[in-house]
Amino acid sequence: MIQIQILKYSRQMARRIKEDVFRGILEFLYYFYAGAVLILTARINLGKNIFEMDWDLLIILDACRVDAMIQIAPEYDFIQNVDVATSVGSSSDEWLAKTFNKKHADKIAKTSYITANPNFSMVIDERLAPPIHAPVPFRPSLNYYGTVSMDDFAHFDEVYKDSRGRREKVVLPSTLVERAIDAGRRSVAQKYVIHFMQPHVPYIGVPNPPSDPFQLYKNDNLSHSEIWDMYLDTLRLVLDEVQKLLNNFDAERVIITADHGEAFGEWNLYSHTICSPQPVVKNVPIVTTKSKDNREYIPQINKKSTTEWNPDEQLRDLGYL
Repeated sequence: MIQIQILKYSRQMARRIKEDVFRGILEFLYYFYAGAVLILTARINLGKNIFEMDWDLLIILDACRVDAMIQIAPEYDFIQNVDVATSVGSSSDEWLAKTFNKKHADKIAKTSYITANPNFSMVIDERLAPPIHAPVPFRPSLNYYGTVSMDDFAHFDEVYKDSRGRREKVVLPSTLVERAIDAGRRSVAQKYVIHFMQPHVPYIGVPNPPSDPFQLYKNDNLSHSEIWDMYLDTLRLVLDEVQKLLNNFDAERVIITADHGEAFGEWNLYSHTICSPQPVVKNVPIVTTKSKDNREYIPQINKKSTTEWNPDEQLRDLGYL
């Protein structure tokens, strides 16, 4: 089923054009293009679905670029080679709708999905078709994609609902690792997907990260080297926790990858948008390794969040709204 919203879309775009003519026209054209691309790719993905790969443990680093992974690879023994794949999406909602497809229902039924990304709730549970953060004149429904429901997973853990920090306002990678280690030791499934929120903004790898670094960057209040260093430090923060996970989780075949990349001004694009044609957003790293539970760490599970779960508020904290 194709959802048609041309009248609503035209009204929204008219308001945006009135506020900023040039930007409004660009958005009008881009999201018209995005709607068409979503329909064309809903059933014929141009990227590599993660379930077409061989893994027992899949680690997703949200918004991780290939070149960033290559740059810091020498700092981590578990990163021997960094290969490249094309993602099925250029935003988390698009990636979720296309990844968890009924074509792979047999594998999904054996999978535990442990995630810090709130888009999971909106796409898989609330059944909101992408883009859920931007208007389009037409788009496929989730049934058209063939996206599965919550009941199709062996197990899932929406960590963002109960374990976010007051200062960071997102799930810390250390918290996600605790939940992953606990699930792995209880053998709740045969396959595991651990979806970290980092190195996506906010850049919690640095003290007092700016709430909107890309706006500061576009306004020349942050240099490229400054925002890039924030990004790399946040990537290091999550990879330090990935190392802990690899030392406390039994899995013969481990893949570390990303749902999408991130743009830092290439083609005059910033962050990531749905249906982005930008290679630094569509291409993702592929790192193959192993993990062994050496019982080096005992997780301390605390499901009492210091902030109340509010979908719109958290999406705003992540820069979507």
